[in-house]
Amino acid sequence: MGDQYLDWVQEDLGKIDAAFVALKAATGDRAQEVDDVFQVSHDMKGQGGSFGYDLITAIGNQLCRMIEKVDNVGDAEVNAIEVHIGAMKRYQERNLRRYFRGDAAFA
Repeated sequence: MGDQYLDWVQEDLGKIDAAFVALKAATGDRAQEVDDVFQVSHDMKGQGGSFGYDLITAIGNQLCRMIEKVDNVGDAEVNAIEVHIGAMKRYQERNLRRYFRGDAAFA
């Protein structure tokens, strides 16, 4: 089932990327767009820990907590969200490389 998680997280990264693109393009209060990012991040946070990907859980948790504290989403907040998403992507890329090399403990 851990192998399936690699597929799921790839799908979730696609979803969070799409939500982030919409967030960057949005005007106004960006409430719906930031909530879309939050929802995917929240799902990733929960799934990560269930499958031993504790860093995905930690990054997702930090992203969720940051979003919860934000009243207005400006450029600084968008940049911080981008950093969190980038960290999740880098971690996943590292895990995929290890998995395809056949490393036993790739999580």
